[in-house]
Amino acid sequence: MKRVFILFMAFVSGIAFLNQISNVARAADFKIGVLYPFSGTLAKFGEENYIGLEFARDIINERGGVLGSKITYVKGDANSTTAAVAEAERLITQDKIKVIMGTYSSTLSAAASEVAERNRVIYWEIIGVGDALTDRGFQYYFRLNSKGSELGTGAVEYLVEEAAPKIKVKAKDFKEIRGACPWDIPRWDEKTEGMAKCTMCIDRIKEGLLPACVKTCPTGTMNFGDRDKMLEMAQQRLKEVKILNPKAELLNYEFVRTIFLVIDDPKKYHKFASADAPVLASTLVG
Repeated sequence: MKRVFILFMAFVSGIAFLNQISNVARAADFKIGVLYPFSGTLAKFGEENYIGLEFARDIINERGGVLGSKITYVKGDANSTTAAVAEAERLITQDKIKVIMGTYSSTLSAAASEVAERNRVIYWEIIGVGDALTDRGFQYYFRLNSKGSELGTGAVEYLVEEAAPKIKVKAKDFKEIRGACPWDIPRWDEKTEGMAKCTMCIDRIKEGLLPACVKTCPTGTMNFGDRDKMLEMAQQRLKEVKILNPKAELLNYEFVRTIFLVIDDPKKYHKFASADAPVLASTLVG
């Protein structure tokens, strides 16, 4: 919520320089559309974000508002991509909104911002991290927070270069650590008396290269890239495979960043083919 508050304050600080809304600012109230999932599975996150926006609005209004006008919000409930599109259209056509803020989920943001772009309405994303959101060349879409790839790369880089060298895992703790991995990947190196696991070739990724396993896969079945693009590719491939293999399914795509496509019972492939980590669902939504 603190991040939402700070990003909103930054947004309003520069808002007077945006010609798109200069005429709106002269009205009695400066109306901003607030598009979040206020119902459904993501409602908790939508409400938390909205609380931050309320704090920011009250502080700015106490200081005189924007160009002499008080800020008021018009809410829209984006509890699905269909609802996000419909609510964006309502805010723009019925409520005459010229600025929309939201939306927490990258998927919801992508859908709603298409409507805003067509209508030349500013869309200010606060939380969504999907790389593709700012790769579309939109003129009215803005985002201050980092992209997902930057967050992921930064986290792995910190762990590999800063945290790992300072942490000495003891043999007696290794079993518990290994058990926490949804794929049972960590291994214990008897020679170095340390734990080892895949780093996703962070050194290669930093140089714009593919992970070694993807680059050298002899069958070309491994792919690496932005999650949205990889998920789209996986879903398309699943449709093709299901024609001859009706049991085919995608594993782990709801929770984690590694997706497997199998054509039969996952247990026939590997004990841990299907990641056993439902708790990740609440931490990898955005």
